[in-house]
Amino acid sequence: MTRVEAIIRSFGNLLVIVTIITTLTGIATILPYASVHRRVSFAGSVLVGVLGAVAVYYEVSRLYRMEMLKSKLDELLVSGSHITHSIQLRITEEHESIRDWCAQVEAVLREYLNESYVVRFHQGGSITAGPAAMTIWKNNHRLETLSVIRSEFR
Repeated sequence: MTRVEAIIRSFGNLLVIVTIITTLTGIATILPYASVHRRVSFAGSVLVGVLGAVAVYYEVSRLYRMEMLKSKLDELLVSGSHITHSIQLRITEEHESIRDWCAQVEAVLREYLNESYVVRFHQGGSITAGPAAMTIWKNNHRLETLSVIRSEFR
């Protein structure tokens, strides 16, 4: 998913739409009093507009980060599955591809979430073991764990 698609999709969220409508309604409610209290009406309209814009920006940026996280996790799940299915001989180079994939997953989890997700990802598998210990079973276990993490962000 591209950045533009993620941002556009974020603006389609119900909370964002309701916040925009509420902000515009608040400004429209204050504006009729401009003929009597010009400064107060203007200040109130600006305040409501700024608060609404901040709320929309915060929610859109949160939704954007979640869309990008889901997109990257989906890509990592596909690449991890390809690695598992492509390993037929247990040689060091193929185990290194598992280690590289794990490093990519760790980087994404740290960037978008926190360290507890990295710990969950490695639960049941050793991150300090040598390349020969990086078995297909452990990679499948990590794929399942990553799939569970991905399912938390529907």
